[in-house]
Amino acid sequence: MELVKPPFTEETVLRSVQIAENLWNNKDIRSILSCFAIDGFYFRYRGKIITNRRELESNLEIKWQRELDYVIEKNVTLFSENKIAVQFMYEWRTANFEYFRTYGNEFWEVNLKGQIIYHTISSNDVPIDKALLELV
Repeated sequence: MELVKPPFTEETVLRSVQIAENLWNNKDIRSILSCFAIDGFYFRYRGKIITNRRELESNLEIKWQRELDYVIEKNVTLFSENKIAVQFMYEWRTANFEYFRTYGNEFWEVNLKGQIIYHTISSNDVPIDKALLELV
Protein backbone atom coordinates (compact mmCIF):
# COMPACT_ATOMS: atom_id res chain seq x y z
CA MET A 1 0.00 0.00 0.00
CA GLU A 2 1.35 3.39 -0.97
CA LEU A 3 0.76 6.23 1.48
CA VAL A 4 -0.52 9.57 0.25
CA LYS A 5 2.19 12.16 0.86
CA PRO A 6 1.75 15.87 1.51
CA PRO A 7 1.21 18.49 0.36
CA PHE A 8 -2.43 17.41 0.12
CA THR A 9 -4.82 18.41 -2.62
CA GLU A 10 -8.55 17.78 -2.60
CA GLU A 11 -8.00 14.69 -4.73
CA THR A 12 -5.19 13.23 -2.61
CA VAL A 13 -6.88 13.92 0.73
CA LEU A 14 -10.05 12.18 -0.45
CA ARG A 15 -7.94 9.21 -1.58
CA SER A 16 -6.11 9.12 1.77
CA VAL A 17 -9.34 9.08 3.77
CA GLN A 18 -10.83 6.39 1.51
CA ILE A 19 -7.72 4.25 2.04
CA ALA A 20 -8.09 4.68 5.81
CA GLU A 21 -11.79 3.79 5.69
CA ASN A 22 -11.03 0.62 3.73
CA LEU A 23 -8.22 -0.43 6.08
CA TRP A 24 -10.37 0.05 9.18
CA ASN A 25 -13.37 -1.73 7.65
CA ASN A 26 -11.14 -4.66 6.69
CA LYS A 27 -9.56 -4.57 10.17
CA ASP A 28 -6.20 -4.76 8.39
CA ILE A 29 -4.08 -4.08 11.47
CA ARG A 30 -0.72 -4.58 9.78
CA SER A 31 -1.54 -2.03 7.07
CA ILE A 32 -3.05 0.38 9.60
CA LEU A 33 0.16 0.21 11.62
CA SER A 34 2.22 1.02 8.51
CA CYS A 35 0.32 4.32 8.25
CA PHE A 36 1.90 5.49 11.53
CA ALA A 37 5.46 6.79 11.82
CA ILE A 38 7.84 4.02 12.87
CA ASP A 39 9.96 6.39 14.97
CA GLY A 40 7.04 7.43 17.15
CA PHE A 41 3.69 9.13 17.03
CA TYR A 42 0.97 10.48 19.31
CA PHE A 43 -2.44 8.78 19.14
CA ARG A 44 -5.21 9.76 21.56
CA TYR A 45 -8.24 7.48 21.66
CA ARG A 46 -10.86 6.97 24.39
CA GLY A 47 -8.69 8.42 27.13
CA LYS A 48 -5.59 6.51 26.09
CA ILE A 49 -2.37 7.94 24.74
CA ILE A 50 -0.62 5.51 22.39
CA THR A 51 2.91 6.23 21.16
CA ASN A 52 4.13 3.09 19.41
CA ARG A 53 2.96 0.47 16.94
CA ARG A 54 2.99 -2.45 19.38
CA GLU A 55 0.65 -0.63 21.76
CA LEU A 56 -1.61 0.45 18.86
CA GLU A 57 -1.76 -3.13 17.59
CA SER A 58 -2.80 -4.41 21.01
CA ASN A 59 -5.49 -1.73 21.34
CA LEU A 60 -6.91 -2.47 17.89
CA GLU A 61 -7.07 -6.20 18.65
CA ILE A 62 -8.99 -5.47 21.86
CA LYS A 63 -11.23 -2.96 20.07
CA TRP A 64 -12.31 -5.45 17.40
CA GLN A 65 -12.80 -8.26 19.92
CA ARG A 66 -15.34 -5.98 21.59
CA GLU A 67 -16.75 -4.14 18.57
CA LEU A 68 -18.14 -6.90 16.36
CA ASP A 69 -19.55 -6.37 12.83
CA TYR A 70 -17.68 -3.05 12.74
CA VAL A 71 -18.42 -0.81 9.71
CA ILE A 72 -17.09 2.76 9.51
CA GLU A 73 -17.66 5.69 7.16
CA LYS A 74 -15.14 8.55 7.10
CA ASN A 75 -15.63 11.98 5.50
CA VAL A 76 -13.15 14.84 5.14
CA THR A 77 -14.23 18.03 6.88
CA LEU A 78 -11.08 20.15 6.45
CA PHE A 79 -7.51 19.75 5.30
CA SER A 80 -4.31 21.70 4.88
CA GLU A 81 -0.87 20.91 3.50
CA ASN A 82 -0.22 18.03 5.93
CA LYS A 83 -3.28 17.87 8.20
CA ILE A 84 -6.69 16.28 7.78
CA ALA A 85 -9.86 16.62 9.87
CA VAL A 86 -12.30 13.74 9.47
CA GLN A 87 -15.85 13.18 10.64
CA PHE A 88 -16.81 9.53 11.07
CA MET A 89 -19.69 7.27 11.99
CA TYR A 90 -19.56 3.55 12.59
CA GLU A 91 -21.87 0.82 13.77
CA TRP A 92 -21.01 -2.27 15.77
CA ARG A 93 -22.40 -4.76 18.25
CA THR A 94 -21.24 -6.53 21.37
CA ALA A 95 -21.13 -10.30 21.84
CA ASN A 96 -24.44 -9.90 23.72
CA PHE A 97 -26.05 -8.34 20.63
CA GLU A 98 -26.18 -4.81 22.00
CA TYR A 99 -25.93 -2.47 19.02
CA PHE A 100 -24.20 0.90 18.91
CA ARG A 101 -23.49 3.76 16.55
CA THR A 102 -20.36 5.76 17.27
CA TYR A 103 -20.03 9.33 16.01
CA GLY A 104 -16.91 11.42 16.14
CA ASN A 105 -14.16 13.54 14.75
CA GLU A 106 -10.52 12.78 14.22
CA PHE A 107 -7.53 14.89 13.36
CA TRP A 108 -4.43 13.63 11.57
CA GLU A 109 -1.04 15.26 11.04
CA VAL A 110 1.36 13.44 8.72
CA ASN A 111 5.08 13.60 8.01
CA LEU A 112 6.65 13.98 4.57
CA LYS A 113 6.48 10.19 4.05
CA GLY A 114 2.69 10.31 4.49
CA GLN A 115 2.82 8.56 7.89
CA ILE A 116 0.70 9.78 10.77
CA ILE A 117 2.65 11.51 13.53
CA TYR A 118 -0.31 12.98 15.43
CA HIS A 119 -3.81 11.50 15.61
CA THR A 120 -6.62 12.38 17.99
CA ILE A 121 -10.14 11.02 18.15
CA SER A 122 -13.16 12.34 19.99
CA SER A 123 -16.21 10.07 19.85
CA ASN A 124 -19.53 9.18 21.43
CA ASP A 125 -21.22 5.77 21.50
CA VAL A 126 -24.99 5.83 21.09
CA PRO A 127 -27.02 2.68 21.78
CA ILE A 128 -29.30 1.61 18.94
CA ASP A 129 -32.78 0.65 20.09
CA LYS A 130 -33.40 -3.03 19.29
CA ALA A 131 -36.95 -2.19 18.21
CA LEU A 132 -35.51 -0.05 15.42
CA LEU A 133 -33.25 -2.91 14.29
CA GLU A 134 -36.26 -5.17 13.78
CA LEU A 135 -37.68 -2.68 11.26
CA VAL A 136 -34.73 -3.07 8.96
